[in-house]
Amino acid sequence: MSNDLYKISQIDAPEYLLKKVIDRVKQEKKLALLKRRLFLSFIVFSASSTVFIPLIYWFKLEFNQSGFFEYLSLIYLDFNIVTTYWQDFSLALLETIPAIALSATLTILAIILYSGRNLIRLIKELKITTHLI
Repeated sequence: MSNDLYKISQIDAPEYLLKKVIDRVKQEKKLALLKRRLFLSFIVFSASSTVFIPLIYWFKLEFNQSGFFEYLSLIYLDFNIVTTYWQDFSLALLETIPAIALSATLTILAIILYSGRNLIRLIKELKITTHLI
């Protein structure tokens, strides 16, 4: 038995074999990192998409309660008064915009768009990486 081990240890491996093994280990590490990033991006996209739907309803409710449309309808009802007092009118419109609901909705929308773009990019990269392996 020890004689067989001695014979195996005497066999020289081809020179390219070590390089191939190291390259394959690097590819597997890259693939594992890519899968981890893909999973994290999917979690962020799913969570932000789930939060977005109730946030839209809240934004719509806040927007309707703020009276923004009542002020905006003055443009069609009495345009002369609006043009005369345009500065006060524009300040009144700005005051009625629900800023917190608007900023929360736009923030979640930006997260959805960014994570969706990142998710698509990672899926493409995963397809290319797995195709090469």
